[in-house]
Amino acid sequence: MLPQVIVPIMPAGPTAAAAAAAAADQASAAVAAGADVIEWRVDALGEAALDPAVRAEAADAISRALAAHADPAAQAGAASHPGRTLQARRVPLLAAVRTVAEGDGIALGDDAYADLLLDLAARSGIDAIDVEAARLDPASARDLVTGIAQTGAAVIGSSHDFRRTPSVPEIHALLDALHAAGCRTLKIAVMPTSRADVLTLMQAVESYQSAQPAPSRKPVIAMSMGPLGAVTRIAPQAFASAATFAAVGRASAPGQIPIDQVRAALPLSGELPGSAAAVVLRA
Repeated sequence: MLPQVIVPIMPAGPTAAAAAAAAADQASAAVAAGADVIEWRVDALGEAALDPAVRAEAADAISRALAAHADPAAQAGAASHPGRTLQARRVPLLAAVRTVAEGDGIALGDDAYADLLLDLAARSGIDAIDVEAARLDPASARDLVTGIAQTGAAVIGSSHDFRRTPSVPEIHALLDALHAAGCRTLKIAVMPTSRADVLTLMQAVESYQSAQPAPSRKPVIAMSMGPLGAVTRIAPQAFASAATFAAVGRASAPGQIPIDQVRAALPLSGELPGSAAAVVLRA
């Protein structure tokens, strides 16, 4: 199995209808380009992201676009077996909200952030929620992750550092905290200032995953941002990272590489090693 390719979309517009149309167009383009998962960056809506009606219209537009691209064979099977519960395969949707606390996004306090994520998780078309658990105290992080999980949505617990690359022990501690919060998948993104920093991240993730007992091992998604970290985006399986992010159109983070280049490079590093658990979302 190769690492999954997650493609962010960042729809916005002067009106709710325009934002919804952009959301549908970007989701369709990402699926057509070969995305395994779509990440909807809700904060791209700006302050309109705080309006439930605007969020709902955009979410519905994305859901319709993904449904339109669902596996035709599965759709036909569902139609020919009306008495059975058969769900057409579609690309899963991950929702993420970046805030100024992570260096980019909208201004939200911890309570408002949690409420927004819980509202998104309750929508039937959203399969997983990205939680910046590192911004919360351990008890609050666990409560939020538990609340989201109760809706049926998967949780990707994130830690972003746009200033530096922590040490190996610090990265292990960050991953431990995400694991303890109950997140299904653990994600860490850091900023390198040297090639040595890139190697630090790779060593930290590979050693962390190798040390985890197989029954409790969770998928880790890790990347070193910017041009220096390109290798972590095109060969994540080399250090037991289960997925990568690629761009279709506008990039959502420093160093994201176009999906066609990522798709071409991924097979060169082989399949995920046994120490890497695969990312599994609700859909």
